Amino acid sequence: MRARGLKAAANVGRWALVLVWAISIGGFSVAGQSHGEQAPGGNHGPDAGSKPSADTLHREATRAFERADIDASAAAFDRLAEHYPERIPHLWQRGITLYYAGRYEDCVEQFTRHREVNPHDAENSAWHFLCTAKLKGVDEAAARLFPAKDPRVPLMAIHALYASKGSLDDVLAAVSEGDPSPRALRVRDFYSNLYIALWFEAQGESDVALEYLNLALRGEPVGHYMETVAEVHRTLAMRAREMSLQADERRERSWLNPRLLVRNARALYGTPMLLIGGLLASCLVVVPLARRRWAERWLSVALPLGEIWPLLAWGVWSSVTMIQAIDHMRDPAPTAAEYWSMAFSQVLALGVFSAAAVLFSMIRRWLFPSCQPVPLISQALLLSVIWVDWMLFLLSITTWLPIREGHPW
Repeated sequence: MRARGLKAAANVGRWALVLVWAISIGGFSVAGQSHGEQAPGGNHGPDAGSKPSADTLHREATRAFERADIDASAAAFDRLAEHYPERIPHLWQRGITLYYAGRYEDCVEQFTRHREVNPHDAENSAWHFLCTAKLKGVDEAAARLFPAKDPRVPLMAIHALYASKGSLDDVLAAVSEGDPSPRALRVRDFYSNLYIALWFEAQGESDVALEYLNLALRGEPVGHYMETVAEVHRTLAMRAREMSLQADERRERSWLNPRLLVRNARALYGTPMLLIGGLLASCLVVVPLARRRWAERWLSVALPLGEIWPLLAWGVWSSVTMIQAIDHMRDPAPTAAEYWSMAFSQVLALGVFSAAAVLFSMIRRWLFPSCQPVPLISQALLLSVIWVDWMLFLLSITTWLPIREGHPW
């Protein structure tokens, strides 16, 4: 009996080991397949290799548009059109995405196709107008505007506006026609302001368009897809404005910005430039009459003055500028880029004034070959003023720039 019990226990143990081994092998197999390892001859499921459904792609495209991810939305709509070409005439949302993606020819084609299934829709006509305006201009877009018979108020007034046969006042007056309910009035107000905004956008008046978009989005939500369009349009407009401001700021911060250099030079040296220009013009006018006594006297005074005055004026005005910069370096001080731009503007002005001085000298030596050079005391005075100016420049660098964030060193 005891031997039989031991034999039975041994059999049970062997079967238990076989069962554990089988379970472990099955577990490894399942785990391997769960991480992408496929058994020979198997597949990933009944849907492996099949194209996504039209509803899935449409949902993906509209959700990407809601996030203002225009590229992702356009890509999803393109896949939808590729896999389900029979649905293209119904994809008016795709046309809107293509408009914001800048694919205006595809946009025109999409709204042209949508007219096959919705021939009287005024909104389809409006979006076709908007895409055409980007390609051909507003006048051509108005000439190609699709006819419409849309019962929704105020869409026919909007259609007349886009056709250049109506006005903004007509659109706004149509909003309150027929004593609408508060809900209907809100919807009408939204659509009127939205399409007025888009009309101004087509005219190139983005700032006015943004104002009407804000009017359209005020109040309670209307719950339509076009409300999402208005929100996305505003988001993209604000994003574009911010990028433009950042680009302008980068250009303004560049201390080698030519526009800033010329502006600073004109602001700093406008007065002496006018005086020197007037003096030079008077000399050039009098040169043909140089043989007359009064003209000779005038030139004998004006030309030596012209040799000294430009550089002297540059030194005095630059010194005053540097003193003001040091005095106001905490009031608040300009940025380092602005400071360097001001310094290079002074170098630019120095070049202009030096050229003027050389021109005066050439005219003087041509008219009066035996003339005496500029007195030594005048040259010494000029050099001392320039030396003082550059000492002030170095002083301003050592005292002002180190306290600024983003200084060059």
